[in-house]
Amino acid sequence: MIIDHEKGYNRLTTTPIIDRGASGAWDDYFVYAAVPFEFGGERYIAHAGSRNVGANPRLQNSIGLAKLINGSWVKQGKVIDKSVVSPYQGLAPFSARIADGIVSLYCSVFSDRNPQYRAAVIRSTDLVNWYGLTYLSGMPSPAAHAPCVIDDPHDEDKLLIFVTRMNGNEMRMFKGWAYKSDDSAWFDLTMLANWQAIYPSVRWNGEAFEIAYARQVQVEPQKYNTFLSITDGTYLTLGVPILSHGASGAFDSNYVTTPSLYGNEFFYSGRNAVNDGYKGIGWAQEQGAGSLLGWDEYSGTVGRSTVAKTGNYGARIVGSGMLEKKGFRDKVYSVWIYDDLDATASSQNTFRLVPDADAITVAQLTVGFVRSISSSKYVYRLRNGSWVTTAVNRTAGWHQLSFEVGDNVVIKLDGATLATDTAYNTSAAFMVQCVGGATGTAYVDDLEIMDI
Repeated sequence: MIIDHEKGYNRLTTTPIIDRGASGAWDDYFVYAAVPFEFGGERYIAHAGSRNVGANPRLQNSIGLAKLINGSWVKQGKVIDKSVVSPYQGLAPFSARIADGIVSLYCSVFSDRNPQYRAAVIRSTDLVNWYGLTYLSGMPSPAAHAPCVIDDPHDEDKLLIFVTRMNGNEMRMFKGWAYKSDDSAWFDLTMLANWQAIYPSVRWNGEAFEIAYARQVQVEPQKYNTFLSITDGTYLTLGVPILSHGASGAFDSNYVTTPSLYGNEFFYSGRNAVNDGYKGIGWAQEQGAGSLLGWDEYSGTVGRSTVAKTGNYGARIVGSGMLEKKGFRDKVYSVWIYDDLDATASSQNTFRLVPDADAITVAQLTVGFVRSISSSKYVYRLRNGSWVTTAVNRTAGWHQLSFEVGDNVVIKLDGATLATDTAYNTSAAFMVQCVGGATGTAYVDDLEIMDI
């Protein structure tokens, strides 16, 4: 596998594809929570809509449909009225599953009483008549929000659910399972990450789960963005952002949230600084946009770059930023880093293996260029030992840094072996990291992971 940064998500339009209704319409205030699906050979989006009535417009949410007609999304009107719950509740869709001619729409039911969020399912065979609203049991307490249900790729008799536990300002993602014969009863709900993650949209890519979700990135004014993580389903890394906020004044200038992955497309809800309700549904597509897709996690200032080893895009790490990928033994990890012969004393652009246990106090392996150690030679370090200055002269341009992780770890620079470490615990969990220094900019491209 090579992470080449060539693909990212670009907006197909800067205005909503499903807009708020005219004044007085059932959806003239909130339009959000897009759920794309195909039924009867046609493409649809289920979405929530409400009026600005009462203390909380979410309690007015009903569900409407839009249909793709000649390349444009055309509203089909309200199909599930909030009356299916109660006068003091509303509902919104978050995922759909089609089986045996039945559309199962998994929803959140909003209430002004506790629990304020409950997960439920409602069904239809014709997209007109909806029946059997059923609350899901086994959900995380005290409140379950934004359920995403998919087939279990490892067991044909089961379904998986990814859902957000709401507990005040705490938003945590959980995962559980149910039998396909009864998708109202769920079991073994476990937390995937002990940090904020809301509105999961999940798909299996044949090797791993791709999980899109939203999290707050700014408090005042409040902003949410959508991130993407690739995981085996037992943990959730922070992931990388997949779409930036819209321009100032755009309908999505503050919120890019409630993600829905569908093929190479991405649907989301937009909200702006006016903060008077969700303004509509946005539509983006994976294309030659450049991104950090494929990395599991990032910290600090990182982003796409037009400085690239191959193609049009690479990654840029500013200052002490960092990119991470979960590592496994019996693999070769290599990355290309650009050396600009930066003269800044604290410049440090390195590639390293770091045990999950602790990035500072336990063994780690590092290779790269560190100006404060040597201004003219490449360096490496075994575990917590001293830096070793190699005999290899620094030269401007792209250089490949590699770790072969088997029983031992072989460290290479441009294909030549620098050292072999026999003490690193290759059976324990570790992360593969590209790290910038306190100053300067690191350019990274083509992280490659191969079997030994």
